[in-house]
Amino acid sequence: GVHSDAYHKHCIVSLLRRSFKAHLLDHVEPKDFQYSDGNWLIKGTDRGLVYRMLELSGPSHIGFISSKIYKYQFSRTTSTLATISEETRKSQIAHTMKMKASSPLKL
Repeated sequence: GVHSDAYHKHCIVSLLRRSFKAHLLDHVEPKDFQYSDGNWLIKGTDRGLVYRMLELSGPSHIGFISSKIYKYQFSRTTSTLATISEETRKSQIAHTMKMKASSPLKL
């Protein structure tokens, strides 16, 4: 679920630091990584997972980690930009943006 205004319109431009509590994965289903026809999303985005974690956590459990916790290694040969067409990337993003939003858990 990813179309919660609080997350989409204001704070998500690029999430280079992604961290969440492991128990939240209990609330992620295979369909979160599939198109409505059952085909799997391919390499190209982790937006759906990140948005789902934010939604499940709720605003009071979301924070920003300002210290560097890992170094992203961009590859010009294996990155999504290098291996997935723009059309496919846009299709996956559009699909993710249409997913039903999750309600926050009572944490």
